[in-house]
Amino acid sequence: MFKDHLTRKNIIIGLAAVLALAAAGFAIYKYASDDTVDQKQVNLSAEERQRIESERSELEREIGELPAEADPNRKFDLYFKLGEAERVLGNLEKSEKSFLTASEINAKESLVWEALSDVQSERNKFKEALKSIDTALFLASGEARYWLKKISISENGLAATYEEIESLYNEAFFATNIHQDIAIAYARRREARGEIGSALSYYRIALQRDPENEAIKKEIRRLEEAIKNINN
Repeated sequence: MFKDHLTRKNIIIGLAAVLALAAAGFAIYKYASDDTVDQKQVNLSAEERQRIESERSELEREIGELPAEADPNRKFDLYFKLGEAERVLGNLEKSEKSFLTASEINAKESLVWEALSDVQSERNKFKEALKSIDTALFLASGEARYWLKKISISENGLAATYEEIESLYNEAFFATNIHQDIAIAYARRREARGEIGSALSYYRIALQRDPENEAIKKEIRRLEEAIKNINN
C-alpha cells in the first residue's frame, strides 16, 4: 500500500513538473524578442511545394472538422504533422504555433518538445529552444540526440563558456552511458582544440560502443597516422 502510494505520488510530481515546464515555455513564447525569424526561404521544387501545400490543406481541413470530443491522440497527431508541414514550407512562426498546440494536447511526448526546440532554434529563439529541449530531456534523459541538440544550442546559440560546455558533455556522458554519438562529438571537439591524442581516445570509446562502424574506424586510422607523423 505504501509503495503504491509512493508510485502514484511520483507520477503526479513528474507530470506536474512536465506541465510546469510546458507553461514556462508557452509564457516565454508569448514574450519573444523582436529579432525572431517568422519565414525562411526554402529550396522546394514546384511539385514538392504543391504536394506539401496540399497535405497542409488536408490537415487544416481535418483539424477544422474535429469534434469537441475528438481523440486526443488523433488531435495531437494532426497538429504535429501540421507543424512539420509548415516548417518544410518555411513558415516557422506557424510551425511553432502548431507544435505548441500539440505540446498542450500531450505534454508527455518528448518528440514534440524536440520539434518545438528545432523550430525555435531556426527562429533564433535560443532561450526558448533550450527550455524545450530540456523538457524533452526531462522526459527522455538517455536520448543522445537531445543532449547533442542542447549542447549545440548552448554553444552556438547562447555562447556558453568552455567550462559550461564541458559540464554539459559530462552530464551527457553520464545520462547516456557514454553513447557513441556523444563520444564522437566530443572527439571532434578535442581535435578542434588540437588535442589529437584525447580525440583518438574518445573515438576508440565510440568504437567500443559501435564496433562495426566503419566511419569511426576511418577516423581512428586518420588520427593514428597523424600522431605517427607528429612523432616522426
